[in-house]
Amino acid sequence: MIDSIIKDRCTGCEGCASVCPTKCIDMVQNYEGFFMPQVNLNKCVNCKMCINICPVINYDKNHRNIVDKKTAYAFKSNNDEFRRICSSGAVFLSLATYFIEHDGIVYGASFDGSYNVIHKSATSTSEVIELAGSKYVQSRINDIYLEIKDKLEQEKKVIFFGTTCQVEGLRAYLGKNYSFLYCVDLICMGIPSPLAWDKYLDTYYKLSLIHISEPTRRTPISY
Repeated sequence: MIDSIIKDRCTGCEGCASVCPTKCIDMVQNYEGFFMPQVNLNKCVNCKMCINICPVINYDKNHRNIVDKKTAYAFKSNNDEFRRICSSGAVFLSLATYFIEHDGIVYGASFDGSYNVIHKSATSTSEVIELAGSKYVQSRINDIYLEIKDKLEQEKKVIFFGTTCQVEGLRAYLGKNYSFLYCVDLICMGIPSPLAWDKYLDTYYKLSLIHISEPTRRTPISY
């Protein structure tokens, strides 16, 4: 089972959970708060699809023929508003806005109503703004890989922003190259867990229910 093989090497890319045909893999938090795969043995059919696509298990095979040739570029947007909203010279907003203007779909990390970090899509400039800015925590992929594959099969242009592990997870899940797919991965030396993020928020924010029908939101503490 992938959950026993991968153990502490897992990056939480969610490729295994996405590819599982019986949906027997859940992403659960370990003792540090990172989301890791857990297999429901009652539903598992031992097809090994999760193991066969895992970027960590198959790292040597997947990178055997990669040429070690790198070119680095420095980039800063000329758009003052983009730089104010974004981090790192506003590379994200510049690329994402270009894709939107050319009928593309953008996928990146955003906050939900409770300040959890999740991946979501954007098809308009207003939606793209929600994805801007750095989020120093592991984001949840959920069904995004499945959604991206569906869009690519429809020959939609897609650009995906994420950590290198998430880009590897997406490419492994897709299983082939698509000419309509563009991936931008972040320079990453490791990420804090959602548990660390929650503890940070709880230090400075408190939970407040506005209405019973609305999601739980964190509001600033008044001193």
